[in-house]
Amino acid sequence: MAYAPASHEEIAQSRPRIRRDVLFTRTPSGVLFHNAHGGFNVVTQSAYRFAALIVPHLDGERRVEELCAGLGDKQRDMVVQLVRALYARGFARDAGLVPPADAVSAQVVKRFAHQLDYLDHYADDAPGRFLRFRSTPVAVLGDDALARWAALGLLRNGCAAVAVTEPDMAHDVLSHELHGVEGTADLDAEAAALAEAGCAPLLVRLPAPATAASPAEVPPAAGVSSADGTYGWQDLDGWDTVLVTGASGRRQLLRLLAEGVPTGRRLLGAWTFGHRAVVGPVMTAGAPGCWCCAVLRLGAGSDAADSAELWASVGPAAPLGAPAPDLTGPLAGMLGNLLAFEVFRLTTEALPAETRHQIVVQDLDSLDVLTEPLLPHPRCPYCAAGETGVAEEAGGAEDSGGIENTGAAEGLGGAGTSDANETSAANETSGGPENSDGPGSSRAIKGIVSVEGVVGAVVERATAAAADTGAAEPAALPGEMLRTPHPDDEPVAAPADGAADEDTAKTLLAALEQRSVLVHERAGVFTAFADEDWEQTPLKVSTVLLGIVPGRTRRISAADVHTVAGARLTALFRAAEVYAEHVVPPRVLDAHALRAATGKWTRVAPAELAVSSGLDVPADRVAHWSEALSLTDGRTVLVPAGAVRTLSGWNARGLFERTSAGTGAAGSPRAALTRALSTALALDGLRGAVRRDAALSAVDHSSLADAAGPEVLFLLRSAENLGATVEILDLTAAGGGLLPVALARLTDPETGAVRWATGSGLRHRDAVRAALRDLLGAEQLRDAADGPDTGDPLWPDLDASTLVAETAVPLPDTGTTWAAVLDGLAAAGRDAFAVELPTPDLAAGHVHAVRVLLTRGEHCAD
Repeated sequence: MAYAPASHEEIAQSRPRIRRDVLFTRTPSGVLFHNAHGGFNVVTQSAYRFAALIVPHLDGERRVEELCAGLGDKQRDMVVQLVRALYARGFARDAGLVPPADAVSAQVVKRFAHQLDYLDHYADDAPGRFLRFRSTPVAVLGDDALARWAALGLLRNGCAAVAVTEPDMAHDVLSHELHGVEGTADLDAEAAALAEAGCAPLLVRLPAPATAASPAEVPPAAGVSSADGTYGWQDLDGWDTVLVTGASGRRQLLRLLAEGVPTGRRLLGAWTFGHRAVVGPVMTAGAPGCWCCAVLRLGAGSDAADSAELWASVGPAAPLGAPAPDLTGPLAGMLGNLLAFEVFRLTTEALPAETRHQIVVQDLDSLDVLTEPLLPHPRCPYCAAGETGVAEEAGGAEDSGGIENTGAAEGLGGAGTSDANETSAANETSGGPENSDGPGSSRAIKGIVSVEGVVGAVVERATAAAADTGAAEPAALPGEMLRTPHPDDEPVAAPADGAADEDTAKTLLAALEQRSVLVHERAGVFTAFADEDWEQTPLKVSTVLLGIVPGRTRRISAADVHTVAGARLTALFRAAEVYAEHVVPPRVLDAHALRAATGKWTRVAPAELAVSSGLDVPADRVAHWSEALSLTDGRTVLVPAGAVRTLSGWNARGLFERTSAGTGAAGSPRAALTRALSTALALDGLRGAVRRDAALSAVDHSSLADAAGPEVLFLLRSAENLGATVEILDLTAAGGGLLPVALARLTDPETGAVRWATGSGLRHRDAVRAALRDLLGAEQLRDAADGPDTGDPLWPDLDASTLVAETAVPLPDTGTTWAAVLDGLAAAGRDAFAVELPTPDLAAGHVHAVRVLLTRGEHCAD
């Protein structure tokens, strides 16, 4: 909300203008001021009569002190208090200075009075805002009905310079159902009517790209399309905003995007994806999220055929076949008016634009509409181009010993937190910009929810941080973050009853709300929480839907002992780990950066890493390298990219074991780091147990009552209720004793299959609790279709039945610290390297991901 006067002096000098949607109603105790979003009461006996007298004068023409002239002190105070209340609730605003009378000509004011009133309802300086829209030259590229409706909407709402394209042959127009818009006849008629009213616009037929010119140079004469049907930015010189529609709109959008949107220009398109029409996003120079990002987001959660058809249609050797569906009839009018209205909102800024950092998706069958935020996709060749070659200047810059904070709003270099942004909705009233009459009225578009408030803030914050690679102050090293005591390291207390329990639940719900920008049905990083059908007893369980590639969706599940919100949050983090592994490309040094870094930083040979498959390949034979940071001493090294993505094609040669160990995602950089290090050390414990590096012991269940706490006891009873007999193995000694690690396993009585889960933490009871929770959560979902998917496996083909415990011992009531863990690694001649994963989209939702690679303790680096 804009600044509103608050002090008595400020209010006295202000010019209050009450909003047109505010009503006042008599009540038994006074008067109620209200609109569709809320209201407030004024309680005095004469309040209604007072409101009836004063409200008609709150039109922005007079200052409050002028309205109060001749009134007594009591009445003056009542006026000031009422105006203050209206300001505070957004029911009125300070109209400020009266704009010059000649800002807009009398003819324009008369013709576009509705548009000026609409702007005046939402913001100040309505004439100035309208002039910005009117003076914006707009080119509409497309020869379909949607393009004609967009051009018509621009003219009818006051745009003074509009360029359109025409089909190659006149009979092309006759072969299309344009729903009342025959060629450009309606545009000519509208232009003539405007000229007669003294508001003559410039209506231009764009010539072929080879001869296109600026609006001032192009005569309104017919032109022809270019050979491939597309224009470049040079062909559109002088047209500040470009709208793209039609059968060739995809190729046109891709060409203009590939050339780069010039500074000060806008690109906005309407296109189809499968059986959906899509509008947006609006693209400007340097703005995150583009058409390619939208295609990748939509494709990840849709049928593979839709993506295949779209990408084939924009290729240089696009196969012959049926054209993309034409948007005709009422739908063309609806979306065409939406495009025109978007230009109005983008230029006047009286309301947030629906396509800024967002896309509007409409089902072509049901006509249901969704407006969803669009985060930059990590595979987009235009928005993610800066994520490669990040060490390009490594050879010439002083080594800070840190990982460049280019991939997230809060990276490994700092543990600061960001405030959550509240979602805001843009609400429109009638009487606004004129929508071309008939079914194309934008009022026919229902169910569009604007989330500009949250998306604009988080996307721009994450992108700005991603671009700011030269921060003035050096950030804390990841190892230092771990060594610094943190509340997360304290023992987890069971939620108390009453107010404390309620506060915990509210905290979890707030954490979920912070990350809501990531979960959306069509264009979200994750498409939905799918837990409505799960039985929430004995554990609380949740599932997150995640599109990996077109046609392949995974359902990542997680459990929590206490709340569904906690289960959702955990499932979101586990899904983020899968996303980081399978969707996000690693940050790989390009040839120039690698040459500069090789002489500066040590390369870690594949055989030195704990995830090595045993193939002794020298560092010189490894082609792709990523930058990493030591957690023990802060030095920068280079690690093979295949070790960072062991489950992807980067590990096609099989140099590394295919495991999720070492990947962590959480709500802060430090929590992600502890999760990654915990899973890496858990794999160490499993390996040690298989190799019999130390004697295995089972945990005596009778000792858990005192040592493990009520949550572990609840989990053991839950196992009995599920008909499972659980055995707990202590793998701490097998893993070198650095971090408590536990394995929980059970045997299926029908099949004899052994199912297992590991847990690790700073205390033994934390490790046991995590292992039991994950095992029983998966068991609770065992009857789900295709079985539960709890994320990528730690050890895919491990048969846990081969682990034999020699004795049963009480659960140790001891713990450690992360500083001790790092010191233990160093004492054993080992190291842990942290690789920050380039996920600015996840960081926009306060989710951070990192990869930790442990060394074997043998010096194999060159």
